[in-house]
Amino acid sequence: MFHSTSQSRPANAPHDQSPIALVTGAGHGLGKAFSLELAKRDHHVILTGRSMDRLEAVQAEILSNGGSAETHHLDVTDYAEAEELARTLQDAGRSPGVLVANSGIGGPSALLWDVAPAEWEEVFDVNVHGTFSVCRAFMPGMIAARSGSVIIIGSATGKKPLVNRSAYAGSKLALVGITRTLALDAGPYGVRVNLISPAVVTGDRMRWVVDSLSESDNSDSQKVEERFTSQTALRRWTEAEEVAQAVAFLASDNSSGITGEDLNVSAGYAMD
Repeated sequence: MFHSTSQSRPANAPHDQSPIALVTGAGHGLGKAFSLELAKRDHHVILTGRSMDRLEAVQAEILSNGGSAETHHLDVTDYAEAEELARTLQDAGRSPGVLVANSGIGGPSALLWDVAPAEWEEVFDVNVHGTFSVCRAFMPGMIAARSGSVIIIGSATGKKPLVNRSAYAGSKLALVGITRTLALDAGPYGVRVNLISPAVVTGDRMRWVVDSLSESDNSDSQKVEERFTSQTALRRWTEAEEVAQAVAFLASDNSSGITGEDLNVSAGYAMD
């Protein structure tokens, strides 16, 4: 069973005429940045994830800035939970018109032949099957409305080799094919589907990658950081807020003619 809280306004109601956006993995990192940006742009944000404490902290920040939000527990690997939440929101008249499929895990940092099958399967369960789960649950509402924007969060790692990251890279590259096919399938119903591929984003996830590579290479973490920076055209890392701006653009009518695209937000780390 999922658990939900709502403190934004009576009966969990968004502002009048506010577009409704659902973000998975909204309690921290990029998911938090996406949620804050969408709220700033007058979306009613449905914050979902596995840590209610984190979600409620993001909700409180949105509310303190005059925004509108609600929180719901959601494990994206639990198909029944995703479907139940979709039904609950539909019954309440709050089916999302924007879906940000952001939930993901980094997985093991190891050579493929040293990765345990359980570790490999966990990465694909969250990153690939989790994306399938939420799209399957929430897109029918968009299809019925003949309008919507699905934004899947991939990674430049899926397209540019990174040592010891085969499970993560494989899962993120799979999302490219899913996005393009889903855009083709949903297009006749007025629903757009796009992918954003961040890279070298400042934050805890990238710090973990640097530390893992530093340990496996037996090298200084500062040198690993410089290695990543030197591979970007802008000679710097990407900020979470920059990725959030891209999400907000794809969620808006300003991108009404864009679907099936893979947008790199990587300071020039990935170009394709």
